[in-house]
Amino acid sequence: MRDGQVKAEFVEGDVVRVSIGAGLDEIYKRMFESACREAEKSSATIECGINVVVFGCFWFEATCNLHLKELLVSIVKPPRVGSRLWTMLERRSVVEKLDVLGGVSSRSVAPEIVSNLKKAFEVRNRLAHFKGDEPAVFGPIDAEELLTRIAALPDHELILEVRDHCREHAAAILAGKSWIDKVFEEYVDAEHAREQQ
Repeated sequence: MRDGQVKAEFVEGDVVRVSIGAGLDEIYKRMFESACREAEKSSATIECGINVVVFGCFWFEATCNLHLKELLVSIVKPPRVGSRLWTMLERRSVVEKLDVLGGVSSRSVAPEIVSNLKKAFEVRNRLAHFKGDEPAVFGPIDAEELLTRIAALPDHELILEVRDHCREHAAAILAGKSWIDKVFEEYVDAEHAREQQ
């Protein structure tokens, strides 16, 4: 296997299940981190900002999905009910999934994290589902006048959002990811303590 991941589940020292996965969460993470490094350069292009937002949101949602599914299947008894709950939540928004994660944790997600993530995901959605909105800036004018005005035309609002707020969106994604990791660690620590009893 060149890319992807292998998971092995053990029970009392025996391998009970081996699975392969695409490992897209790790691929998205690498793409996000690479885009963040590029975006720090003064010569960064708009493509870097787009990659920060798109792959950061992909990574965040993939991580959220993996952890939420694992928590639901592990916490809810019998596990098939947890699996069914996951199926019901799978297509819900990332904000709704964060709310569920907060419900299984003693840590509530900070409102500013949710608010900032909403903004990042709104930009990601606009990039992913671009409708080609092109507001008129002036007109009608003749071709000669157009040529004199082209250099002074403003960038599209979406381009400005990505370029001017790229670092803020990256910070929102990292803050949300940190919170998810803490929730998951809390669960893993609790599971480990139960096993030790």
